[in-house]
This record gives sequence, structure tokens and C-alpha cells, in this order.
Amino acid sequence: MYGAYAKSGADTVAVHAIDKTSGGYPVFGIGIGLFMVGMLLGPILLTIGMRRAARVPVWVPVAAVVFAVSGAVGGLPAGIIGVTAAAATFGSVGLSLLHHDEAVSGPMTAAVATSA
Repeated sequence: MYGAYAKSGADTVAVHAIDKTSGGYPVFGIGIGLFMVGMLLGPILLTIGMRRAARVPVWVPVAAVVFAVSGAVGGLPAGIIGVTAAAATFGSVGLSLLHHDEAVSGPMTAAVATSA
């Protein structure tokens, strides 16, 4: 964020004033905290639900956990692992959502049709 302020040509005093003012509002900190918790837990809950619905392979929730853990840990190796895990997680979820018709016409549809 400070890089954006620097590129905008804002005065250093103004940037420090913005930083000091935004840090004084509890809603600002709560909002950032909720966002971080959502980004850490959201993919895990999403992939667990999609796994229970037999929409993604078993390794997708595991990749989501790796993404969340690497996001909470600092360093370049954790960042590389996190980006790879995020690409695998969200890529698999995206493919599952794009191929919705194929997943719906799978074994679950046949089981419902035979039990009715």
C-alpha cells in the first residue's frame, strides 16, 4: 500500500497521517482480521464441502490446508508452496464448477434414480 502512495506523489507527512488515522479505528483492524480469517478458512471449508459432494479429488482439501498454512507462515519457500497449492486448489474447484453437468450425471444421479 505504501508503494501506491509513493507512486501517487503523496507527501510523506500525508502518508504518515493516513497510516496513523487508519490504525486508530477498531473497525479497520476488525475488517482486516475477518478478511484474513476468511481467506484462511474459506478455501478449506469450500473444498471439504465439495469433497463431501464428490466433486473434487481427496487431494484438493489437502492442498487448501497447505495453502492456508503457507499463508500464515512467512518466507520465500512457504510463498512458493502457497502459490502452487492455491493454483491447485482454485484450479480444481474452478474445473469442477465448469464441468457441473458431467458431475451431476455421475453415480449419485444413478443412485437417486434407482432408489425412487
